[in-house]
Amino acid sequence: KVFTVQGLPAIRRADGVWVFSPYSRQIIHLPRACRQWAAALSKKHLGTPYPYGPLGDLDRAHISFLLTNGCNLRCLYCGIRREVVHTMGPDLVQPAVDFVFHHFRRQNLVISFFGGEPTVDFDSMDRLYRAFSAKAGETGREVQFTLTTNGFFPIRIADLLIARKFSVLFSMDGPADL
Repeated sequence: KVFTVQGLPAIRRADGVWVFSPYSRQIIHLPRACRQWAAALSKKHLGTPYPYGPLGDLDRAHISFLLTNGCNLRCLYCGIRREVVHTMGPDLVQPAVDFVFHHFRRQNLVISFFGGEPTVDFDSMDRLYRAFSAKAGETGREVQFTLTTNGFFPIRIADLLIARKFSVLFSMDGPADL
């Protein structure tokens, strides 16, 4: 059966899933026992399959922050382990911003937030947004923000995302029978 994994063409066979990455020019085998596709993909260094590839939009650096492994849902198909919930924490915000601005000096930035469910750690997301926005103002650089979410968050967060002009990707994934 042909389908997509994070926007990449994939084939499901008895021994697992086979994914072709145009970014790494590799065919990657995801064994049937693999429950965390995203972890397997990142180990193979696929790059950023959506929305920007490494050959497009070269004037922008795309930086993703995994804010937390916590989530406000408990989907049966999800492979993220949550015995202990980890969050980014306030002490990492300024060093992260300084690191990004130091190492990506020429590019404008696209900052993405994901998790678990990133709005579970909205405090870290808010601190990062404020710090990146302030630094962008100081340096004259453009920063855009994106969020990958399940969409289950308070309306006050939705209002802030709209006011801050976030691009929002709603994750509605999982097996079709769910």
